[in-house]
Amino acid sequence: MLSCIIKKIRQKLQDYRFNNEVSRYNFNGQGNKILVLNKKTNNYEEITNTISGLNVTINGNNNHIKLKELSFIKYLTVSISDDNNQLLIGEDLHTPYPATINNVYIFIGRGNCNVVIGDNPVIQPGVVISCIEPNFKCYIGNNVRIAGDVKIFAADSHPIIDSITGKVINYGKNKRKLKIGDNCWLGMNSFISKNTELPNFTIVGAQSFVSGHFEKTNTIIAGNPAKVIKENVIRIDRWQDVNLGE
Repeated sequence: MLSCIIKKIRQKLQDYRFNNEVSRYNFNGQGNKILVLNKKTNNYEEITNTISGLNVTINGNNNHIKLKELSFIKYLTVSISDDNNQLLIGEDLHTPYPATINNVYIFIGRGNCNVVIGDNPVIQPGVVISCIEPNFKCYIGNNVRIAGDVKIFAADSHPIIDSITGKVINYGKNKRKLKIGDNCWLGMNSFISKNTELPNFTIVGAQSFVSGHFEKTNTIIAGNPAKVIKENVIRIDRWQDVNLGE
């Protein structure tokens, strides 16, 4: 009972800090920009004033953060190292299940990486998206739902070297970009590893470890390692929109 009370107090303190912390940008380098879409001209325009809920640290040059819309960003921390990286985040489609990015951390640690989060995302607290290999691509589709504490590691944190040949064995032309299709739902505490591709309407069970290329749409995958456990499923956002019968 006491542990539950302490947990609730900590959460309230955390929420207070997130909701009241002043946004800040720390740019160390040249050509780094935050760009917001002007929907009248359909062009991205540089924003120099602080954006509520957005904290950015950049160490490098010519890194661009492109935002189609700002309203649904509740608390987002972005850290970028190295040069020529791009992060693109979509817009709120104003559906009955509104977009939100709340207490999310995105880390891009090497150069020439491209991270895309599509339109109408719902990303819950504790989610980490990490892209550390150079020249890597991470794509998260439209209408994706990501539950709390999900970890998306689009690349390995460290190179692994063959001690005989001296070659890097966890990087090369056979690697795939990490891709999460439209309308996917990633369950709480799941881990999505590099070289993963999830087709549209994939549901990932809580605490699953996901790696590899899945081909069938409309499936539930779960386990460690995750495998297909149910086919021909459709995720509906709201209980109000389904007929529960008698």
